[in-house]
Amino acid sequence: MRSSLSPIYILFIYILVSSCISKEESVPSIAGETVGMYNGMRVYLKEGTADGSQVYIDTAIIIDNKFDFGLLDKRETSAPLFLEMDTAPGMLSFASENQGIYIKTLKDSLMYSTIDGGIENQVFSRYRNMRIEHGNKVREYQQERNTAFEKGETKRVEAINEDWKEKEEEFRNELKELMLENPNRLVAPTILDFLLTRNYVSSEQARVLYNKLGDQIKQTDLSAIIDKRLKKFEVTAIGSKAPYFEGKSPDGSIIKLPEVLGEVTLIDFWASWCGPCRVENPNIVEAYNKYHYKGFNIISVSLDQPDAKEAWVAAIEKDQMNWNHISRLAYWSDPIAAQYNVTAIPASFLLDKNGVIIAKDLRGNQLSEKLKSLLN
Repeated sequence: MRSSLSPIYILFIYILVSSCISKEESVPSIAGETVGMYNGMRVYLKEGTADGSQVYIDTAIIIDNKFDFGLLDKRETSAPLFLEMDTAPGMLSFASENQGIYIKTLKDSLMYSTIDGGIENQVFSRYRNMRIEHGNKVREYQQERNTAFEKGETKRVEAINEDWKEKEEEFRNELKELMLENPNRLVAPTILDFLLTRNYVSSEQARVLYNKLGDQIKQTDLSAIIDKRLKKFEVTAIGSKAPYFEGKSPDGSIIKLPEVLGEVTLIDFWASWCGPCRVENPNIVEAYNKYHYKGFNIISVSLDQPDAKEAWVAAIEKDQMNWNHISRLAYWSDPIAAQYNVTAIPASFLLDKNGVIIAKDLRGNQLSEKLKSLLN
C-alpha cells in the first residue's frame, strides 16, 4: 500500500528529528577510550580553582577500555579541566565545553592523547601540539649542544645557541599569535600564563597581552590569577618607587634602603652558592669601581642559607664586593626577595636618586653602558 504521507510532512518530521539530535549533541558530556587498561581502573576528572590549584570533581571506571563521565552541567564560560588515569604518567589538560567531548587516551603519556570536541578544544589541541613539538626541539637542541660541547667545538656551541635563540623567538611569537587570534577563548589566558611562567614575556608585556583578552574571559578564575600576579609584579615595574626594606649587614648593623641611595643605586639579589651570580659579579665590581665616585651605590641582598654566613662573607671578600650588603640568611624564604618578586638570581633593580626603578636585570656590559649614559 502506498504511503499517504506528503513530502512536506516527511520533511517536517526529518527536521524535527534532526533538531532533537542536535539538542542531544549540545549536552555537555565527557567520554573516551584507551588501550591496554584493565577493567576497574580509574580515570579522574579535575578542575582548576580560583587559587590556581586543582580539585577532583569526578571519577570514571574503565570497562572494556572505555570510560564515561556522563552528562555534565552547562557553564557560561569554558573552564580548565584535567584528566588523570591510573598508572598513566602525566596529565591531560583541556577545556570544558557545552557539548560532547570524546578523548582517545594514550596510557604511556596522557599529553599525547587526542580530543574530539568543539572549537574550544580544537584551538586547545593546537596549543598543546605546539608545546609538544617545542619540547621535542628542546631535546634535540640539548643533545646537539652537549655533543658539540663534549667535542670541544666552542664555535659550534655558540652557533647552536644562536640558532636556538631564533627558534625560541619563533615559538614565543607563534604562541602570542595564537592567543591574539582567540581572545575570547580559554586558550588565551592559558597561553598567557605559560608565557609569563616561563619568562617568555616580561610583566609589562604580559599586561599588554592581558588587556587584549575578551571581557568574558577576563572573568575566569585563570585570568583573575594572572591579573593578581601582574599587579604584584607591577609593584616593582619600571617607573615604580622601589619598595622600602632594611636588613642586617655582616657586622650586624641595620642598613635601610633610603640611607644608601646615591645618584644611581643598584639593588642586587645574589648568593654565594649561585654560580651565575659569581660569574656576573666581576661586571658589577667593574661598574662600581668606575662610577662610584660619580654617585653610583650598590646594596646587595644575599639569599644564602641559614647556616652559611661564613660562606656569604667569604664570597663578598673573594669577589671584592666593597659596598653595602644585607641578608637574613633565609634562602628562598627571604622576605625582601618575595617583596621584589625575585624567583631566580641573579636579579637586579637600578634606581634613580629618588628611588624610582629605571632598569632591571642589566647583564654584562649593559650596566656600565647604562651608567655611562646616566652619569657622564
